[in-house]
Amino acid sequence: MQDSVGEFVGKVREEYELILQDFMDNCTIPNVFQSKQAQEVIQYVRKKYGDDLEFLWDKLPEAAIWRNKENQKWYGILMKVSERKLGINSDKIVDMIDLRCIKGENIVDNQKIFPGYHMNKQSWITIKLDGTMKTKEIFEAIDKSYNINRGSGTWFLPTNPHMFDIISYLDKHKVITWDKALGVLTNDLIYIYVGAPYSSILYKCKVIDVVPNSYTKKKNITMEVLEKYDKEKYPMKLLKEHGLKTVRWAHSMPAELVEFMKNESRIHS
Repeated sequence: MQDSVGEFVGKVREEYELILQDFMDNCTIPNVFQSKQAQEVIQYVRKKYGDDLEFLWDKLPEAAIWRNKENQKWYGILMKVSERKLGINSDKIVDMIDLRCIKGENIVDNQKIFPGYHMNKQSWITIKLDGTMKTKEIFEAIDKSYNINRGSGTWFLPTNPHMFDIISYLDKHKVITWDKALGVLTNDLIYIYVGAPYSSILYKCKVIDVVPNSYTKKKNITMEVLEKYDKEKYPMKLLKEHGLKTVRWAHSMPAELVEFMKNESRIHS
């Protein structure tokens, strides 16, 4: 009853409004991005990756991010920006998305894909969500950004043959369980590097299970060997030429090396 007055009524109204505001702040997501493609993108990310937009800045209510739950790194930014910010001679405000790209990849055409707005222009791109680019292509760009963020689901695992004879073991078994590396998920690929005297990648494996370790707080991965390579195929020198920086610990493979390994697989398949 809008016309009700009085001290008690005022307290009830104030408390009621606080409850509603608390509900809005904590149980709803602002519907800022209303273009058709923006809504399709939001639903796609929610369905495939289980991520909702996070509005981090009170002073920028028309900008939000998606982040990877595992490493807390951003893989997408959704925002409303003037086209002029992208070098277009127009003050029209449109929904745009910033996504990660492979550093040095030459895909910017300033028509569909623009240099990353407000981000590193070597490793981010911006796409307008106004129908200029097909929605399916935007979904593919989102997947690529997500994979770049988490290392493309492809991992480098160094082993020391003097501490554990992994070659003899895998000659007898096609499945091996190992301590879990950060972020590894089922169906990820792992390339096993065997140290001196081999100093090369010898195995390509697929993660078939990730299970808790009953003795530690970590998890273990179970891998199935997909391919075994000669030591001359992927030696250290070749790996470094394609972006590998270190062999001292398990880590996600550099995007450049991932692309190289994929191309090699296509050539020999």
